[in-house]
Amino acid sequence: MDKITLLFAIVTFASFAAIAIFFALSVVKRMDRKRGDAVVFKIELKKEDEPKAVQLLKSATFPLAFDIVVQHIGSDREDYVVVERKYADKAEELIRDIWSDKAFTRSEDYLVFHHGGFYDAVRVVIPDEDFIGKDVTDVDLSDVNEIGEGAVVRFFRDPNASEKQISVLGLFSAPSQYQLREIEDVMIRSFRNRKVYSPKNKEEIFRAFGSAEEVAR
Repeated sequence: MDKITLLFAIVTFASFAAIAIFFALSVVKRMDRKRGDAVVFKIELKKEDEPKAVQLLKSATFPLAFDIVVQHIGSDREDYVVVERKYADKAEELIRDIWSDKAFTRSEDYLVFHHGGFYDAVRVVIPDEDFIGKDVTDVDLSDVNEIGEGAVVRFFRDPNASEKQISVLGLFSAPSQYQLREIEDVMIRSFRNRKVYSPKNKEEIFRAFGSAEEVAR
C-alpha cells in the first residue's frame, strides 16, 4: 500500500470515527435531558393504601404513572408516582389530596435493571371503566427477593388520549433466564382475568409516556 492510499484510509477511518462519536454523544445528551424532564415521588404506602392509586390515576388531568418497584439491590417493595417535570406541582397537590396522611418525598431514579443480566417486559391494557383497586393491590412481586433481581409494575393513564384506558407495563430483570421467568410468571398471575402479552419490540419498556419513561431504566 502506497503512502497516499494509506493516508486516505486513515483520514476516512478518522472521519467515520468522529461521526460515530458525535452521534453517540448526541444520544447521551438526549437521554440526560429526558431523565431531567421526569419527577419521581416516593410514597410510604401500606397495602391497604394502594387502592387509592386508581383515584390518583383517574383524577389526574395530565399524564401520570403509579409504579410498584422492587429494586435489584435487594430492597423491599416500594411505591412511586412518576410525572413529567412540568406537572410536578400539580402531581404533588394531587398526592396530598388522596394520601393526606402519608409521607412522600421527591426521589432520585430507582435502580431496577441488573447490568449483565437478562430482562423482559409484558404489557396489559385495561379499559378505564374496568380498572379497579384490585388490579393494583393484587400485584405479586414476592418472588423478587434476591440481590440482582428487580421489577417494576407501572400503571399509566394519559387523559389526553382519545381512548381512555390504563396501560400496565411490567419490567423484570434477573441474573439468569430461570430467575427472570419465575418473577414474570408470578406477576402475570396477578392479572389472570386480563390479557397479558409481550411487546414485540422490547424497547417499548422505555417509551410508555415520552420523556418521563427514562426514569425506569
